[in-house]
Amino acid sequence: MTSARAIEPDLIAGALSLDFANTCGGRKLEQPIDRLQEAADLVAWAEHAGVLDAATAKRLRAELARDDATARRWLRRALTLREAIHGVGASIERGEAPAAVDLGTVLAALRQGLAGASLAPTADGVYRPDFAGNAGSDAILGPIAWDAIEMLGHGPLDRLKACPAEDCGWLFIDRSKSGTRRWCDMATCGNRAKARRHRQAGR
Repeated sequence: MTSARAIEPDLIAGALSLDFANTCGGRKLEQPIDRLQEAADLVAWAEHAGVLDAATAKRLRAELARDDATARRWLRRALTLREAIHGVGASIERGEAPAAVDLGTVLAALRQGLAGASLAPTADGVYRPDFAGNAGSDAILGPIAWDAIEMLGHGPLDRLKACPAEDCGWLFIDRSKSGTRRWCDMATCGNRAKARRHRQAGR
């Protein structure tokens, strides 16, 4: 069964790993909006984000259906990686050095994912790790960790920003030509902020 909450958010971050971090939003709120509440949400989001093809997603759902302990372990690993990526991104956005523990968590997830990966040619003629044959959650977390390492190595980290909306805080790479993008999405957070300003001006 598809988890609606997991496939609801738009993929606006400009980097897979940041989109994964954004599965939790409104972190400053009393009750943050967490779209990964069970392991099935993780598989649904990964298929939504293009990490998994339909066949691999079906295989992983079958694995989850066999064992509740496996599901809990997958979710625990996913949330640990997600919070580490968010910690790294938020630190860079503030102009601070990321915590060594967060960097270590990302690197450990990549190492584990690479252990079961193969090298496959891409459409642009280069070879990249293919994590689809990995067992369990490494088929999902491996590609996410790889993307985080690629982002850290190639940037542009000076374009890494956080949406200023209190109920959002999503991270994204500003790939606009001018480098002046402020909101995660002008159609949502940007328009809400604009409407608030109009109401305040009207008072």
